[in-house]
Amino acid sequence: MLVFILLMFLVYTLNYVKNNCLTKHIVLTPNTIKQKAYGFNIYNQISLLSVFLLLIVAGLRSYDIGYDLPNYLKNFNLIAENLKIEDGNNFEFLYQSLNYVAAFIFGKQYGFTFLLFIIEIIILYCVCKSIKNYSANATLSMFLFLTVDVYLRGLNQVRQSIAIALVIYSLKYVVNRNFISYLLIILTAVFFHKTVLICLPIYFLWNKEFSWKSLLFIFGLCVLGVFIYPYCIKLFSIIVKKDYYTIYIVNGALDKLSLVGILEVVSYIFFMLIIYIYKVVLEKKGYTFSKSFHFFLYLYSISAALSLFSVLTERSTLFGRLMYYYFWSIIFLVPIFLSTIRNQKWYKIFYVLVVGVALLYYILSLPIINAQGVYPYKFLKI
Repeated sequence: MLVFILLMFLVYTLNYVKNNCLTKHIVLTPNTIKQKAYGFNIYNQISLLSVFLLLIVAGLRSYDIGYDLPNYLKNFNLIAENLKIEDGNNFEFLYQSLNYVAAFIFGKQYGFTFLLFIIEIIILYCVCKSIKNYSANATLSMFLFLTVDVYLRGLNQVRQSIAIALVIYSLKYVVNRNFISYLLIILTAVFFHKTVLICLPIYFLWNKEFSWKSLLFIFGLCVLGVFIYPYCIKLFSIIVKKDYYTIYIVNGALDKLSLVGILEVVSYIFFMLIIYIYKVVLEKKGYTFSKSFHFFLYLYSISAALSLFSVLTERSTLFGRLMYYYFWSIIFLVPIFLSTIRNQKWYKIFYVLVVGVALLYYILSLPIINAQGVYPYKFLKI
């Protein structure tokens, strides 16, 4: 617990100093080239230090951190044994290629640790780049990235987390309306995790206004999906030529619903409704929300619907993972939501409330739901 608490505190503090203090220093000395350059130099160094801390915790973790990691270690060892990709498990090509490169350069002893570092570098680059360019509050976005189950999930669901990071990076092509580049990024992500194809509709949501009709359509589709998903899975299995999707998902054992799981889903939907109601109230007063607000609200609403879908189908372990292809939008939606609050007093109240709730979730989720097996944290024994 101490490692994660210290990590959260240091990352937030560093990003706050970088985005709220150093920028002011730079603005105050526009005519002094040395001071300006020095200020930017410190700015970059603090950015790197923040990312470095996240990288160290992810890259130097023990091999038994996360429910999925032992299986990934086994896969790496199979490839490293004879330096043959085909000897590994039936994972996607680009992920297996990273395994091969790591095994070729560092061998079986240190190669897996090198692989974890490479994976985390990809994830952090994509996320930090997008936060820098598209967040209304980079400090808060980084804080939410760490606390609300995006960073920690990446310590377990390795392949999917790379795919999600690439989707986040593709924001630049969504905003700039470059469909070919967006499609290329998604197709690249497919070679890390095939289920990322669920993100294809994201590109077409940028210019769409979120309304009650949107809400009705998303959750109506969710309810309909409960009845037709077995047929969709069978069709998907035929397309990718993998029968285990049908066997494992359609015919597998159902998940027992836990109180914690139900409360999570309720909280996701409740937060979405609060944001939507807030939007409706302000629009009646003549406020016009930005395209990005509508866009990220769309994405978050889809994630909330997918979480509900996973509970209704009683397959939260499997379908619950699909929601994270859209859930990352919360790290952009919350700062945009706060930026619409013009009254400084209310802004500070809501800012503290958001930070408090995220921090509470972060602290409670570690021991209660074991954070996908990453708690208790252990460093790799060298």
